[in-house]
Amino acid sequence: AAEKIRHTPGPTPKRLINRIANTIQRLLESLGVELGSSTEIAFTVEGMVDEDRQIVVESPAWRAANVRLDRLITEVLGVDLAITVTSNERALAVEALQMAGASPSDLVVIVQILHHTRILLSIDGVIVSNRLGSTGILNHYPIAGNDRPCSCGRVGCFGTVSSGSAVVSNYFELTGLQLDAAVDVIDRIHAGDLDAIEAARRSTDWLSKALAPLLRVLRPDRLIITGAVGRAGSSGAKRLVESVRAELDDDLRCLPIDVVQPAFGVGDESMASILLG
Repeated sequence: AAEKIRHTPGPTPKRLINRIANTIQRLLESLGVELGSSTEIAFTVEGMVDEDRQIVVESPAWRAANVRLDRLITEVLGVDLAITVTSNERALAVEALQMAGASPSDLVVIVQILHHTRILLSIDGVIVSNRLGSTGILNHYPIAGNDRPCSCGRVGCFGTVSSGSAVVSNYFELTGLQLDAAVDVIDRIHAGDLDAIEAARRSTDWLSKALAPLLRVLRPDRLIITGAVGRAGSSGAKRLVESVRAELDDDLRCLPIDVVQPAFGVGDESMASILLG
C-alpha cells in the first residue's frame, strides 16, 4: 500500500488525500469490509499534529500548514466518519513499546530513526511529548569530531551524519547515486549492496556516539530503537546494538536494547487493521 502512495514532496493535501482515500477503499474491500460500516479511522501523519484541535500544524510532505485533515478525508470519502489524526512519532513509539514488551513501570528511551532522528521517553507506560506530538529532535545536537557543515550554518550537527537523510547522503558519497529516502538504502541492504551497508554503518557509529552521553544522564531501564532500522535479529540490528553498547559506561553495558520495526505498513492486512482501529 505504501508503494502506491509514495510521492515526491510537494503535492497539495487534497491531491494526496485523494490517493490515500483510494488506497483505504481498496484495503477495506480486500477484507470484505464496507466503508460505511467503519465507525472510526485513525491516521498518523509525519510532522506536528495539534491533537486537541485535530489540525496538522506542519508536515514535510505538504506545501501547506494548519490542515484540517479530518475534514478533507470525510469530504473525499463522502462518508461521515469519526476521524482521529495523530503524529506518527507518537504512534510509532506506542507500537515500538508493544513490540518490545517493555514493562509499564520502566523509564524507556525510544530512539526513532526517520528523516530526522528523535528521542522520546516513556515513563510508567506514558509517552512523553507536547500536545503537538513534537519530541526531542537530535538534528542539531552537536557531536565532537563531526566536521560536516549543516544547513543551519554550524558544523558538527547530528543530523548531517546520523539520520534517514544522512544515510541517503552517505550512499550518495559512496556511489554518486541520489536516492529518495532511507528506505531505498534499506532495500539495497537487503539485496546485499555493500555500499548501502557501509552507508548505514557510518550513521550507526555516529548514532552510538551521540546516544552515549544522553543515556549517561537519563539512566533508563530500557532503550528501544525503531524506524528505518533492521528487523529484530537481523545482522543490521545486531550490529546496531553492538555499536551502541560499545559506547556505554560499564554500569550501562547490560542495558536492555531492542531494535524493532513498526508493524504498521507491513502488508495490506496490517495497515487496514490500524485504519479500522
